[in-house]
Amino acid sequence: MAAHAIDPNLDNANFAFPYIAATVLPVGIGMIVLIAGLSATMSSASSDAIAGVSILLRDVYVMFTGRVPNKESMMNYSRLALIVVIGFALLFALTSNDIIGYITKMISTVMSGMFVCGMLGRFWKRYTWQGAIATLVGASAASFTVILSKA
Repeated sequence: MAAHAIDPNLDNANFAFPYIAATVLPVGIGMIVLIAGLSATMSSASSDAIAGVSILLRDVYVMFTGRVPNKESMMNYSRLALIVVIGFALLFALTSNDIIGYITKMISTVMSGMFVCGMLGRFWKRYTWQGAIATLVGASAASFTVILSKA
């Protein structure tokens, strides 16, 4: 909002942060702010990737095999899971034109299923983990259908 107030002709909202840092702040402070913003973004992406790999290996793998991967193969599985997680993140990021659109799409895709899981898990005593997975997959598929529809 501040970037738009300073320059109403700023076409792309993705450039608001660097625009403010480069035009409002002195050069040295602006550079520090830009580096800090980039560092925070990379740190967040790194922790998200680590969480994704952890979930794949400690939860999803165990769900399908019934056991945790052995120590000898854990490094190879971790590398493979990292490629899968980053690949999906890249695939999802390539579908958006701007960061706000990406966040909106991802929140609607993930949170639609999470809300239904939360409500059914809280109020339906016979709701199982299989139902929760089906709910998450179904809600994500419905969200993707809405996102990809032309209407």
